[in-house]
Amino acid sequence: MNPCQQRNNGKFTATHGMKDTRTYGLWEAMLTRVKSRQAYVNRGIKVCDSWLKFENFYSDMGEAPVGMSLDRVDNNGNYEPSNCRWATHTEQMNNRSNNVIIEWNGKRQTRSQWERESNMKPTTLRSRLKAGWSLDRAMTPLPADEVQA
Repeated sequence: MNPCQQRNNGKFTATHGMKDTRTYGLWEAMLTRVKSRQAYVNRGIKVCDSWLKFENFYSDMGEAPVGMSLDRVDNNGNYEPSNCRWATHTEQMNNRSNNVIIEWNGKRQTRSQWERESNMKPTTLRSRLKAGWSLDRAMTPLPADEVQA
């Protein structure tokens, strides 16, 4: 039985019975964001007509996995089945429209991804670039004798 349907005297009713679930809360938050955040309105981001009904959203996306939330693959695209996924907090942060993307050695990543991959402290790369370092120098680990203890 679809969890969005409840039995009522042997018949299925339209009531989904999931109002108190995390998935329903994430669906409601999606609707609220699109209606009330000016950044969404200005960029023309909408919710597909089908997803205005929770049962349809649930049918397409299923239960929200623990530790994940709703994310749009294309940050400028609409909330619709082909553009949405369940994502971790880190995946969400790497998909923000205000991220600084750095291409180095043929690879494109956010500044934070480069810092994690290079075992740098957060903000190290930003500080180096802000100080005027070349990208090659900023991305290269400091020799042990230059690292302050």
